[in-house]
Amino acid sequence: MKRFGLIATVLATSFLMLLSGCSNRQDSAMGTSSTTANIAPLKTVCVGRYTIDIPHSATNVRLTQSFKGINIDVFYPANRQRLHDETIHKVASAAEVTDFQPKRIDSQAGSTTDSVQVWQSGADLYSVHGTTLKQDAGFLFSIEVMGESVQGAKVAMSQLMQTIRLRDPFAVPTEQGFCIERGFIPGGYAGGETASISADLTAPDASLMMSTNTEAKNTGGNVIVRMSSLPLPLANLVSSDTEILRRGGKIVAGRDGDEYDYAVKQSKEVSLEWSALTGNDHATEPTMKISMDTRSAVSESARPALMTLWDDVLKSVKRR
Repeated sequence: MKRFGLIATVLATSFLMLLSGCSNRQDSAMGTSSTTANIAPLKTVCVGRYTIDIPHSATNVRLTQSFKGINIDVFYPANRQRLHDETIHKVASAAEVTDFQPKRIDSQAGSTTDSVQVWQSGADLYSVHGTTLKQDAGFLFSIEVMGESVQGAKVAMSQLMQTIRLRDPFAVPTEQGFCIERGFIPGGYAGGETASISADLTAPDASLMMSTNTEAKNTGGNVIVRMSSLPLPLANLVSSDTEILRRGGKIVAGRDGDEYDYAVKQSKEVSLEWSALTGNDHATEPTMKISMDTRSAVSESARPALMTLWDDVLKSVKRR
């Protein structure tokens, strides 16, 4: 387990150089069916501007997202008091990192369900937070900007609060737009879009993740380049402790990417990854990563079923 954790950390750390996603604190807000004992059938989930099929047995299904660079946290069930408390918590959490005592300098209520607050979070740094309540789903919007950009951030946030629509967690809109947890933002690409989904699987016992980021830099190259560029001692450790199951180029959702799948010899745990770099057209060619990591040993006889599920998930990914 320790060596699997080290190898997984190597992959995750190197990918963070490539992909800067959002790390939002939020509740699990998707109802899931956990009655299916096997890996089929699959159900479709809308994530950003993509869809992906996940097993019906998936639990703890979560989306994190940002739009126009504005982070969006979703809480369910929610009310005005909970959104207020979550805003204060977010401000306090940021203050612990920066060691700057935040000060609220502006607060306005646009309606009975919408509000925007501005907090000073640095010498000339401000955090803008907006909240809106759609029935019993609460949305918290956050962005940090310099003083000269505060007014523009407030306007963008107010427009976003008015535009967002409530969406059933497993509804897939037919019109153009961006899916967020329990919500939908209609329209074309607006820049600064990130979206990710994570889920726990029971058969097999694994975690599944997909993320997209239109603004990620291609630092470090693709997964195969990154693994080939490890320092020699670490490369030798990975080589001696793992068995490569599959490695090479693969097209997913019309994107040219690279797949790197391996099993840890001692623990028999399996890690599967496909990723693609940001293309020239950020709107249609964001950085993408899809991964599945088992949390327990997978026997050689069980690997074909695991790889079949993995292939089904990769084939299911589509740009809407």
